[in-house]
Amino acid sequence: GGGSAVPEAAVPVLKEISDKMTADSNLRVQLFSYASDKEKNVSRSRRLSLERAVAVRKILIDSGLDSTRIEVRALGDQNPGGEADRVDVVLSARR
Repeated sequence: GGGSAVPEAAVPVLKEISDKMTADSNLRVQLFSYASDKEKNVSRSRRLSLERAVAVRKILIDSGLDSTRIEVRALGDQNPGGEADRVDVVLSARR
């Protein structure tokens, strides 16, 4: 959809990620957020992608994660392929 609300289906997935991160303190998460805009308005699609990423970040923080372990990348319409409106959640271990 066009909004920034996190889809219901994503919530248990985020809970799983937060559990995994709680169990392993070396894990970090990056949120790569994309959004499309019908008028190809770059600043609007970037803002929407940021709102989306922040909504996902809030769920993770509400699950008990420290905000310093979450990196938000709002990429707007700079989509390398895949769905135009999405948030990719990428887990990585701190080296």
